[in-house]
Amino acid sequence: MSVPTAIPEAPAEEARGGRMSAARRMRGNNLNQGKRVHPIALADPIMALERNHINRLLSIWFLIIRSGFMSADLGQMRRDFGLRTIRLGRHWRAIVDGETSCFGLTASSCRPLFHLGKLGDGVRPKDLADALDMEPSSLGELIDRLEEQGLVQRRDAPGDRRCKTLHLTESGQEMYRRIAGVVSSVGEHLTAGISDADLAACLRVFAQIERNVETLSGAGRKA
Repeated sequence: MSVPTAIPEAPAEEARGGRMSAARRMRGNNLNQGKRVHPIALADPIMALERNHINRLLSIWFLIIRSGFMSADLGQMRRDFGLRTIRLGRHWRAIVDGETSCFGLTASSCRPLFHLGKLGDGVRPKDLADALDMEPSSLGELIDRLEEQGLVQRRDAPGDRRCKTLHLTESGQEMYRRIAGVVSSVGEHLTAGISDADLAACLRVFAQIERNVETLSGAGRKA
C-alpha cells in the first residue's frame, strides 16, 4: 500500500502576496462604500458658504453707509431750506419794491401801509410792529412819514385816550389796493408751475415753522 504524498506548502512570498491582495480588496471596498470625495469637490461648498457670508456682510455695510449718507443728506436739506427761504424772501421783497417804486413811496413805507390794510382799521401800533417784526420806535418814524403824506391817520383808542389806533385815509386805502395788486401779481408769477396741492403743503410747512419759532421765542423769554 502506497503512502499518500504530502501536499507541499505554498511559498511564503505567495502567501504574503495573497494576504496583501485581500487587504487591498477590502480597503477598496471600504473606500467605495465611504464614497471618498476629492478635496477640490469639498472646497466648492465651503467657498460658496464663504461667498454668502461675505455678501451678507457687504449688504449690511452698504446699508450702514447708505443710512449715514441719508442722515447727512437730511441734515444738509434742513440747512439749505433755511438759507433758501431767507434768500427767496429777499428776492421776493426786492421784486415787489421795484414794482411799487413808481408809487412815490419808499420800500420801507410800503410795508407798514400794506400790512395795515391787511390787518384792518383800528390797529394798535404795537400790533402792527409785531406783524412787521419791527421795533415800535422804528415803526413810529414810518407812521409819521405816512401821516404827513395823508395816507395814515392816528386816532385815540376807544376807552383809552392814552393809546392810539392807526387808520388808512381814503388815499391810503387807494394806495393799499395798488400795492396789493402788485403783491398779488408778483405772487402769481413767482409761483407759476406749482400745483395747488404743493402750495398748500408749502403753507403747512411754513405754519409749522412759525409754531416752532413761537416755541423757541417763548423758551428764550422764559430763560
